[in-house]
Amino acid sequence: MEQKGLHRSTEENRRLILWAAARLFEQNGYTATTLRQIAKEAGINIGSLMYAYESKKCILVDLVKYVLDGQFTAAEKLLQGVTNDKVFF
Repeated sequence: MEQKGLHRSTEENRRLILWAAARLFEQNGYTATTLRQIAKEAGINIGSLMYAYESKKCILVDLVKYVLDGQFTAAEKLLQGVTNDKVFF
């Protein structure tokens, strides 16, 4: 029987970790959330989590980058075709 998550890439694990961390940080708060909780929520073992991320702080930093990248991408799409004379601020 194949073990769950045995053949996942580090990038796939990182994605699962970020989604799990976001849910748990929202539910429990950053301080109250443990790495073991994040690993369990992501469906991976703690060793895989530690291989992907050195600390909870590193997870938070990547999560913030992910959110900000999405916001910048959305803003760029909104501003496509907008010239300086169409901006009112």
